[in-house]
Amino acid sequence: MKFVVMWHERERDVSAAERIEQSKDTLEALGRWKPPAGLTISEQLERLDGSGGFAVVEAEDAVDLADASMKFAPWLEWDLVPVMDLMDERTLTLMDEAQAFNA
Repeated sequence: MKFVVMWHERERDVSAAERIEQSKDTLEALGRWKPPAGLTISEQLERLDGSGGFAVVEAEDAVDLADASMKFAPWLEWDLVPVMDLMDERTLTLMDEAQAFNA
């Protein structure tokens, strides 16, 4: 299943120096992390304001998807949104059927 994953730094009442240290810790952890075998990341994007990012991922199992969100929970908050490919024939068929259902 395909997901859009969004993350941003956890809100904390800390000094700028502490925030910089947290960013270093996050980057160090990211350097150690490897996606599980059942997780494919097709895009990983950083927000231009530096406050978070987005990824497009496919996961065979929810546990694979939870791997990163659980390991990075000390620093980041996550939104995991299931999505469909708009140009997939099955999606278009489903949209047509929904329209007919609601007509």
